Amino acid sequence: MSVFNPLVSIVIPVYNGSNYLKEAIDSALAQTYKNIEVIVINDGSKDDNLTRNIALSYADNIKYYEKENGGVASALNFGISKMSGEFFSWLSHDDIYKSNKIEKQILFFSKNKDSKIVGGNFESLAFNKSKSEFIIQKDFIFSKGYDILSKWIFFCSLLIHKSCFDHIKFNVKNKDCQDLEMQLELVKHNKIFFINDIILTQRVHKESGTHSDFKLHSKKRNMFYISLLYKYGVDFFKENREDSRYQTFTKLGDICMKNELNKAGRFYFIKALKNSPFKLKPLLFIIFGVKFWELLYKESKKLI
Repeated sequence: MSVFNPLVSIVIPVYNGSNYLKEAIDSALAQTYKNIEVIVINDGSKDDNLTRNIALSYADNIKYYEKENGGVASALNFGISKMSGEFFSWLSHDDIYKSNKIEKQILFFSKNKDSKIVGGNFESLAFNKSKSEFIIQKDFIFSKGYDILSKWIFFCSLLIHKSCFDHIKFNVKNKDCQDLEMQLELVKHNKIFFINDIILTQRVHKESGTHSDFKLHSKKRNMFYISLLYKYGVDFFKENREDSRYQTFTKLGDICMKNELNKAGRFYFIKALKNSPFKLKPLLFIIFGVKFWELLYKESKKLI
């Protein structure tokens, strides 16, 4: 019996990332699974060639390309076009793979021949060295849009078969949530499997976009959630449950309220109530209004 040993392409897009790039590349090259290629895409960095010099110091151990700045999505699309591997893995230039990330995922694929996408859990390391673990759920399977809406997939945890990109690309116009949009495109045609292992470290630092302007990034991301309903339709977010529409509309109502979009929040809570007339949360909001919801939200936060 032949050993399952496909080539894996690890794509690292980078823009002005010289402070973190070396550790990212080292973590890719240190994989216990050895049939890999590491592709670094310099997305028009303006750092006096610091990023270029770091990448070139690895010589033939990596593949290195430069392009005009176009954003993460364009760099990923470029990297995918250059890959030779059967599987794709995205590594942000400021994150670090656990040494057995790819090995664990290839082992999963070897036992689940029909699967095309598998992710895992991760840990977040803040610039003050505090560490948090993010656990999705053991052996969780994302199969509907609502799964993406209700749980957070860290895209860099995924290992994806190249055929998944035959007809889709990262949206270069989406500067804030290109990962989320791609997850939804992927789950339209594939199940996303999860293994119950922490397989990478996300480094949150003062230079990262999500930290430097966290509130703005979060608001843009939440606004994008709201737009999903119009793009994909509510049926795409249905679970195989009677109250799936209620859950979807309530989730959207929550997102609106947390971003002070009170009119939109009321709209979605009314829709939730129409789908499930006896549910308490939207009914309370509609009867008592914004002030009650805000008080309820603040009190609930105290209990966490």
